[in-house]
Amino acid sequence: MMELAREEFDIQRYLAALIRRWPILLIGAVLGILLAAGILLLRPTTYTAQAMLFVPRPGLLWRYDAAIQTVRDPRRDVRDDLIPLAQAEEMMRRVTEALSNPLPAGWGSPDRLRSSLKARKSGNSFLILEVQAPSPELAAEIANVW
Repeated sequence: MMELAREEFDIQRYLAALIRRWPILLIGAVLGILLAAGILLLRPTTYTAQAMLFVPRPGLLWRYDAAIQTVRDPRRDVRDDLIPLAQAEEMMRRVTEALSNPLPAGWGSPDRLRSSLKARKSGNSFLILEVQAPSPELAAEIANVW
């Protein structure tokens, strides 16, 4: 047994084994392709729409007040506060109410709507809102309303 493990790798023996077992390799490849095609055909079609919001980074902002003088920190990224706000349950309820067309069956809950929405930062000053829905019109309408 030790002698077999010490033998060098021989490409000719490897290729000869592959040629002897070609039917098994072919069946495996065909089954893999059929499985992938079946999964693609059974997946529901989804469309994605994006809305891009410009959120400028504030500079030093002095606010003179009779009682207090405050300074806003320019290093703080306002978008970090907006992302959780965009995915809050209150926002989902408002989006649902503001849509002109009713949502399809199963889309009425805030959790379902929240799972189809993603908010992320882009560049220095942009917030991208991305929506996935079963139709392009619905995806665009939700992104615009949101």
